[in-house]
Amino acid sequence: MEVPTPDHILKLVHNIVEQYPEESINGARPSFWRLENTRDDHQLVRDIYEDCQLTLATRGYTPDAIESQRTNMLLSIAACINLRRPVDRVPVDILAAIFKLAAQPDQNSVLPPERRPPLNVAQVSSRWRETALNMPELWTQVDATLAGTPPTDKLIRSSQEIPSNAGLAPARTEQVTSAQDEARIGSPTQTDIEDYEVQIDAFERMQPLLPHAALWRSLKLHSLQQADLELLVLPVPNLEVFHAEIDADARPGTQLNLPTNLFDGFAPHLRDVKLTSVHMSLSSHLLSHLTSLHLCNIKFGKGSTMLRLMAVLRSSPQLQYLTLSGANLPASGGRPLGEKALLLDLQTITIDNMSDTTVRHLMSSIIVSRRTKVALSPSSGMSFATTFPPPTVDIPSSFPNLHRVGHLRITALAREIHVVGKDARGGRTLADLRFTSTKRGRPMPLMVLESLGAGWPLPHLKSITFWDLQPDAISVEFFVDTLYGFPALETLSFDECDPAFVKALIATPKDYVCPLLQRLEIQASDIGGKEVVKVVTSRTSHVAASGKVYLQSVKLSECRMIGEDCIEVLEELVPDVEWDEERPCKARKLFR
Repeated sequence: MEVPTPDHILKLVHNIVEQYPEESINGARPSFWRLENTRDDHQLVRDIYEDCQLTLATRGYTPDAIESQRTNMLLSIAACINLRRPVDRVPVDILAAIFKLAAQPDQNSVLPPERRPPLNVAQVSSRWRETALNMPELWTQVDATLAGTPPTDKLIRSSQEIPSNAGLAPARTEQVTSAQDEARIGSPTQTDIEDYEVQIDAFERMQPLLPHAALWRSLKLHSLQQADLELLVLPVPNLEVFHAEIDADARPGTQLNLPTNLFDGFAPHLRDVKLTSVHMSLSSHLLSHLTSLHLCNIKFGKGSTMLRLMAVLRSSPQLQYLTLSGANLPASGGRPLGEKALLLDLQTITIDNMSDTTVRHLMSSIIVSRRTKVALSPSSGMSFATTFPPPTVDIPSSFPNLHRVGHLRITALAREIHVVGKDARGGRTLADLRFTSTKRGRPMPLMVLESLGAGWPLPHLKSITFWDLQPDAISVEFFVDTLYGFPALETLSFDECDPAFVKALIATPKDYVCPLLQRLEIQASDIGGKEVVKVVTSRTSHVAASGKVYLQSVKLSECRMIGEDCIEVLEELVPDVEWDEERPCKARKLFR
């Protein structure tokens, strides 16, 4: 006998399904694609499938012919069952509108900064249907409400302006019973449609939202409970905003604990975090791209709160706005807080309800830009100027954008030093600092170079110019030690400096002191030709054979002790030699 047609199968299944009571149909979960791996949940589907096989067999179809129509039979069973469930009788447009109304922005949620294309109705409706399987009573009530006078047009019209990626948040609980609380779906403030309220378990308040975690762009949780937080362990690939605060009706002093695997550690686009009265346990993966962080009455569990806070700040180098509030940030008793947090993009930092000692200790442990605005509580007598007390020369605090500097020009006098930093192209001035020593003690140039070289190495600096370096301001030995802090230096310039500083390069190990040096510039110096040749030779010998970078360019300007013979030797050592030969030269013939 021939194989039964799909139309024959659909009609057969429809007749058989009509024989089953509606109660059993409404409770079924026909996920037929997983039929082979399930038991109790799909017993109804199994029974209908067996009835269809038996009916086809009694009509003379062979087992092979019946088995070939297995997929069509299962599809037909699912379609017929779905037609008898309230959730599937709700129109697709209504499902999409309810979804968007549930994401309606109000005081408990925020809109993302950009607008998005219209909602994909088909995708949303399928997700809501899957969610509804766990809440059949909700869709029974929705189905009954829409029967007779479907408010499709008004419902969709009221939600047209809501982007598909609006932030989701459970509404504030109005009444709480021993086992149930209310979950509100709808937007009574923006539409005349009757609110849809159902009774669900308190533990399931977040569950209707979880299937949409991949769509979240903002999640603001107000008046939440610990059970809600425990559910937030799903990846959120598009989440940008996350706010959470304690239940306002909870007992005073109650703290919420963020799960250690919050968002499964995957929120690559998270930018804005605000936490109130919670135990914070965010991993560094969730903090690396933050631009805004607001912490109020937070705790970090065991250990020093200040130390853990510094770890959070060090993990957030892109922060632009930082707000700290609450007495739960005690001072660390003067103990060191470890490596300073580099927050050079920080625009505003707001501190409230913290002691002056804590504020001073905190501010001395972060590095910010001069453009950073600091707002302190009115009760504090501190100001931005007193936040960074300079007991010594602190280049990182005075010169916070050193990491962007490509060229430094340092002018060192006996009691004064002038530092000018420009960008990598040498055009834009990023900082112009002048340090003057008025009291007896260590020379100011020595203190500044200590901070630049040893205390604050610049591994990215490409070019540096020293002007008017003299032994009375800094020793030659310390100058050489300072050069260790510039491993990426490619251009080194001496302008009106004592020849001893140039000659110091002869004995320095080129593999450790400026190993990438390619250009040497000497201007207005009394250094002799022999010394220049020795310096250049020390930077070129035994290097070319090893394939390492070696000195390739030398520029000599206003060096009255340099003659043509010296230039001829230099041209044999390096490819490029610049010399202002038009100036009179008093050098002796040293190389003939």
